[in-house]
Amino acid sequence: MPQTSRWCLGLPFVSTRPINNDESNRCLSELRRAESRLKRQGWMYLSFAAVAVLVSVQYAFAVHGPVGNDPSLIFFSMVAIWLGVAGLAGSFGEIIFGSRVSRIIFAPAIAGLGISFAFDRAWSETLGVCAGMVALIGGNAMAVRQVQERRRLTRVVQNLRDDLLEGVAWRFEREFPTGDETSPVSRCSADVLPRSNFAIAINGRTAERWMTLNVAEVAGGTGGVDAPLTTFAPAQGLDRFDFRQRHLTPGEKNELAGFLRRDLKNLLVRSIILLWASTVLATGADAVFNHHPIEFSARSVFTGAAFVFVFLLNRIRGRRSVKSDLRGGVVVVIRPRDASAEGTGSEQLPRSRMVWSRFGVPASWRTMRNTGYRT
Repeated sequence: MPQTSRWCLGLPFVSTRPINNDESNRCLSELRRAESRLKRQGWMYLSFAAVAVLVSVQYAFAVHGPVGNDPSLIFFSMVAIWLGVAGLAGSFGEIIFGSRVSRIIFAPAIAGLGISFAFDRAWSETLGVCAGMVALIGGNAMAVRQVQERRRLTRVVQNLRDDLLEGVAWRFEREFPTGDETSPVSRCSADVLPRSNFAIAINGRTAERWMTLNVAEVAGGTGGVDAPLTTFAPAQGLDRFDFRQRHLTPGEKNELAGFLRRDLKNLLVRSIILLWASTVLATGADAVFNHHPIEFSARSVFTGAAFVFVFLLNRIRGRRSVKSDLRGGVVVVIRPRDASAEGTGSEQLPRSRMVWSRFGVPASWRTMRNTGYRT
């Protein structure tokens, strides 16, 4: 079985320990608060979904009877209704569950919509268009983000229940040189629950708020034997560094292949989100500039698809370079020639230029979930 190591906040795993009563009570309190949030959020989403279904079905029955109605127009109009309700749901979700900045943005937008419907004036129409753009475009984007956050929080809540039953925490710890003669070493630590990754303590102090940390297992091999660099010639002006190379271990290759699979999944999800958001933006912009009601159309979908195409071009180039690194199976080892700086080297993939490790610690993209390329 390939050798792996567990990391959190750039700190290696050192041991396990039982959690005490105070920590258990705090976790239980946070668990109940999260469950209450999920319940209230679920009722809000169900209410808006019911409204969307009722309004769209009523509209379909109302316009289906007259002769000459285009079925595609009815379909796109129903989709527009769903977009509008989703924007309102996302806006109200940010007002109720979001941050202070979100409330400042979306509360005036909802109030502006209400005022524009209450008054029949020229200024009210302008106010309604501006507020509607914020609620429609921003609300849809926030609705997608809230659904993702809800799924993540649901998993954390279930895992936190299991952690409380087990009553064990993982401890990550490492010493760092400070350069101070009176205190030459600084010890950093993090105590984390294993399944939910809920932070119990940071540097020996109890975490004061709900916090989940990224815990990842990465393949070993950063200290493997290296050889003279033959992959490429270093750039000019880097004579103070010694460039060498080593082969990736089988475990590291599996890790890099797993990263490509996860990145492909994230790429598909982000493409769908971008298609949705850009289509909503194109629909709203078309309605504002052409002075007609907000209606979903094939032209809006084409505009959204163009945004997705441009987004994919850059990402596909990045994936190709990482695949080339995986096929080559080589990582560049960079160390200073100064003997006094031994142990301060780093490793880098040659073609994608992604840092593999630094100072013996795996790069942050290897220990962070749902991350993209970092150059």
